Parts: sequence; structure tokens; C-alpha cells
Amino acid sequence: MGVLSVPDQLGLRCRGEWVSKLAFADDLVLCAENAVDLQCIVDRAMPVVKACGLRVNEQKSVSVTWLACGKEKRRIYDHRPTIMVDNRPIAAMGVDGSFKYLGVKFSPSGREKLCCGLRASLETLRSSRLKPQQKVFFLVHNLLPAYTHELTFSRLHAGTLKRYDTYVRAFVRKVLYLPKDTPTTFFHASTKDGGMGIPSLRWGVPINAAKRGPEDYAHLRKYRGIEKLVTTYQQVLRIFRKELWDSCDGTGLRSHKEVPQAHAWILDGSSMLRGHSYINCVNMRANTLFSRSRAARGRGIPHQCSRGCPQPETLNHIVQVCFCTHGPRMKRHNGLVNYLKRGCEQRGNTVHAEPLFDGPSGALKPDLVVYGRDQIAVIDVQVINDQFPLKVGHGNKVSKYSVLREKLKGLRSREPIFTSLTMNWRGAICGASAEELLGLGLISRRDLKVLSVRCLELGVDCWRIHRKMTSFSGRVMYDPG
Repeated sequence: MGVLSVPDQLGLRCRGEWVSKLAFADDLVLCAENAVDLQCIVDRAMPVVKACGLRVNEQKSVSVTWLACGKEKRRIYDHRPTIMVDNRPIAAMGVDGSFKYLGVKFSPSGREKLCCGLRASLETLRSSRLKPQQKVFFLVHNLLPAYTHELTFSRLHAGTLKRYDTYVRAFVRKVLYLPKDTPTTFFHASTKDGGMGIPSLRWGVPINAAKRGPEDYAHLRKYRGIEKLVTTYQQVLRIFRKELWDSCDGTGLRSHKEVPQAHAWILDGSSMLRGHSYINCVNMRANTLFSRSRAARGRGIPHQCSRGCPQPETLNHIVQVCFCTHGPRMKRHNGLVNYLKRGCEQRGNTVHAEPLFDGPSGALKPDLVVYGRDQIAVIDVQVINDQFPLKVGHGNKVSKYSVLREKLKGLRSREPIFTSLTMNWRGAICGASAEELLGLGLISRRDLKVLSVRCLELGVDCWRIHRKMTSFSGRVMYDPG
């Protein structure tokens, strides 16, 4: 049984004359010059359909009959049912009727103008009683794919697709309480590049339409500043990554690509996070939590730390440097150490926390020493600046504790391993650290996601304590020169 696609304007020609009769049965299209010939074709097709184990649903089938009138190619449509299937009539469509074929709506005169209900669907999803991470999950995995299919087979316009992307970003801003100056590429960049991973209709739909249809949509696949046309969505993601990393808020996300598994919590709708914790973690990752430095962008006003520090009050300063968040920083460090220690003990290892060793230049106290069946692993945990390379920080820790090799050598059959759990305050994990810990069997891939989330949650606690402290320095010395 052959399957015919619906033409753009139903202007099929048969033997040099305009077709006057069409019948639609889901994805099967039959056409003829008049009702008698079409009924013969239907009668011949039904035995083949039944032989394949299929049955025609008359309620979902429809016929269209028209007659050319005059030289202006006007058409007269007949809404009287004349086609029979198994002695049951098929409904006839009038001039104001419509039907859906492969997800696209058609009228008797051709493909209908797209009337996308994306905005109403987004509002329904926003007002639902779901967690923020669940709303983002349904947006990415259910809502946008449904409209992407409909848009792919519709007439495309750049302005319309841009407007739909604006609706999607506005929805995410409301759900996650992101400020209006959040970089646009943060929404659409891949999660492994530091973004939210929300598909862009402006670029994804024309690429899909060019692959599946006769039109290439060259005018819609030309990115500004780039001569060649984009042919795959991966090229668009690479462009988004570059623009995100070149932005002020996104420059600290360059290290996220080292361990993509650590950022799966963004789109998996995980229940391990409460709603407000998910919102705070996303804002911490995007560097959009309030700080004086962020609020003073482009205004030329003093933005030193409100607690009296002589440094600009950036989120990095609040979470990593400020004296008033020293206690929460230690709590963050200990939280990561305790999670790693508990995981190692559950895997049957003996763990010593913060043992004291005599080193060549003084005492050394690594966070964990894990005694396995035939090997010893020395692990130190650190959370560093988002501008500092994770690989360099990991190498510094390894070289620092490698001087203990002679003291630990001989306690197990294999040579001792010196490694670290190196992260930055935006949730990125060093690739070398993750590979070594996974290779030793001390953590699982799921633990990478948990460690990233725990680092962000405890970092949010640092920011919250900084904001709620009673000590406040309103007058900070400021030298405009």
C-alpha cells in the first residue's frame, strides 16, 4: 500500500486536468478526477488494507470535492458525503473545514497559516503545581518537541520563530527567577557547556525543515557574522558556547565541559532537590545572584563589599574570599569531605579523616586517606575560583601530598595514589579528579551529580549568610582614580 503526501496547495494534476476529488484516511491519500473513479479506487484499496491487518476508521477519514468555476480558478466545494467505505459514508469537508495530516493542519484550499498555541501552553505549564525542575523537564522533553514537529512542516518566518524563543525564555525566567540581563545563550547552550540546554526554535526548526522538506531555508540558516550556512544543530550549540563563554557571567563556565555527567541535574527533573534549592543552584551556576558588583554594571558607582572588605563585591568574592563567609565555606568543604568519606566506607574501605603526617617542610593533613584491599589513596578536597584552571589546582594538590609516598609505601601491595576532588564554586568538577576517583571505584557517576549540587547548595548558604549579616558598612572608601 503506497502512502502519498499532501501537496502544498492541493493542486494535483492527473492526465493534464485538475483533480476534483480527494479522500484522506490518516496517512493514506487517494485522488481521482470524479466521485465514481474515486469510489472505485477506494473499493480496490480496502482489500489490500484488510490483508495488512489494518482497518479504516471512518470517523477520522474525510473526503474533499471541488469544482473549478470560471477562469479565475475559483472553486466550489461540495459538502455532501458521496464516498462509501464498507457501506458506511465518509464525511465530506466544506470550505471552512480543516484536517490534520502528519501533525500539520490543512484546509481544502491548502496548508493553513500556523496558529501556534505555544504561549498558552507555556502559561498552563507555569501555573501548574509542579516543581521548577519538573516544569523545565516537561518543557524540554514534551512541550517543545511537540511544537517543533508542527513548526517543521509549516511556513517558517524568522520573526515568528524569534518570538517563540522569547516566550520560552520569559517562561524560564519566571519559573527560575532569573534576572532580565541573564545572557540569552545561557538558556540555549548545552548543559555540558554551562547552559540550560533548552532547544532554540529559531535555529532548530529551520535545520529540521531543510532536512525533511524540499526547501532549504537558506535565509533562515545564516548566523550573523558567519558566512557558511549552519547545517546541524551541533554547529549552533558551538556558536552558543562561544558567545556564552565570552560574556561576563559565562566566562567562568569554561570548566564545565570536563565532566558533563555532573550537570545532569539541570534537565532530569530530579527529586533530590527542593524547588527553591533548584532555583538557587541554577542562579549560583549562572552567576546571577545579587551582588553589588552586578547591580552596579554600567552605572559607575562604588561596589566594594558591603561588609567592609576593600574588594569589589562579586559573587566570587562573597563565596570564596569574604571574611564573613569563612564559617559557611568550611561547612561546604566539610560537607563534600563527609559525602566522599561516607561513600568510600560504604564500598568496604577503611577511611581515616584528616590524619597528621610529618612532611619535609612541616605537618601535612590531607582530608582523607582511604585504605583499600590492595591500595592506598590520599584524597584532598578543594573548591577554587571559577577563573582558575581546575587541572592546575588538581596538580598542585597531587604534588603537595606526593612527598608522603615513602611513608605509605609498603602498607599495601600497590603504590599509593595521590589525588584530589577539585571543584570550583559554580559546580564544575576537574576531569582528572573524576577519572581517578572513578577508576579507583571510590565514587560512581551518580555521585558526580550529587557532589556538584551539594557544592552549589552550600555555596548558596554562603551567599545567604553574607546577605543576612547584621554588620553593614555603608561608607566604603572609594578612590575614583
